[in-house]
Amino acid sequence: ITIFSPPADSGGMAEKNTYDAPPYPISVPPVDPAPRPTWKGAQIKDKSLWFKCGCGPLKVKLNPIVTCSSVLIIIAFILWCILEREHALDSFNSAKSWITSSFTWLYVGSQDVWALVIIAIYFSKYGKLKLGQDDEEPEYNDGTWFAMLFACGVGVGLFFFGVAEPLWHYVGPNRYTKDKYMPDNELAQWAINLTFFHWGIHGWIVYVIIGIILGFLTFRKGMPMTIEVM
Repeated sequence: ITIFSPPADSGGMAEKNTYDAPPYPISVPPVDPAPRPTWKGAQIKDKSLWFKCGCGPLKVKLNPIVTCSSVLIIIAFILWCILEREHALDSFNSAKSWITSSFTWLYVGSQDVWALVIIAIYFSKYGKLKLGQDDEEPEYNDGTWFAMLFACGVGVGLFFFGVAEPLWHYVGPNRYTKDKYMPDNELAQWAINLTFFHWGIHGWIVYVIIGIILGFLTFRKGMPMTIEVM
């Protein structure tokens, strides 16, 4: 082993010092590279007030504030409908007509906007974000997952409304059946179009938005799977 070092009295000139190498090889332990930082999602601590009771399989966990206020509102609503049936029916019909005539454009337009938002998220860097921790693997493949979503979301409803809804739009009271000069085949086509709108992409947009938010907060942030966390 040869080392060049300037001595104190050499005026800065390098002096060659030779040492005998050891009879055994010197092994230098490899230096581990710095681990890549992985963001597993900051866990949000649930500070809600919870009430637990029961024993064995019969256990109840509820938020007393949310539960009690919801029960009171539901009971008051039921009592109003029972005691003031005619007034409640007129109020519902008036509210439905006003919402339909005033905000149909907003419903249709907002669904289109949310569809563009979902597409933008899918092709952005957030499209690769797991609805779970970074080291977790999917429990189901894409085909199985889609089958479960489809069966749970619209499978049961299509058994009935797949036939009933087009017929309702075809013969029921609406702005298309009120047009006496509309041909029968055009009226039938509008009935199918309305059904496709309710059960097609625009209907799934609502499910996707709620599902993404709940999935992110539950499996990424550790929050309970309830609407109140949104």
